[in-house]
Amino acid sequence: MENHDQKEGKFFCSWEWHMARMLPLCSLVYSWSFRIAKKSKRFEVSAPSAADYFDRHRNTMYPVFDQLRETGFFIAVGTGMRGNIIYEPISHTKWKESHQGQCAIRVKKGTRLNAA
Repeated sequence: MENHDQKEGKFFCSWEWHMARMLPLCSLVYSWSFRIAKKSKRFEVSAPSAADYFDRHRNTMYPVFDQLRETGFFIAVGTGMRGNIIYEPISHTKWKESHQGQCAIRVKKGTRLNAA
């Protein structure tokens, strides 16, 4: 997994900044999970069902769910009737509260950025 250490840049941090450092399907599943969960804040879709929706092999989706969970963007909140894990997708605003020092920092215009 990529290092998500703090980095200075021209833009404010966002979930997209973090997802760019993760598996390619993470950003699709993450944004989709909010549409599915809506107000319930519960994403009860199995990896095979997500694979079917995105027209991917089911084995490609398990690592995506794992990485979203391991990085804290998905929190397991229970088990569904069919045995699949129910997740709460965590917004970037809420996520950064418990992941301090892992977000990009926007520097003021005219400020010289530190060399990486």
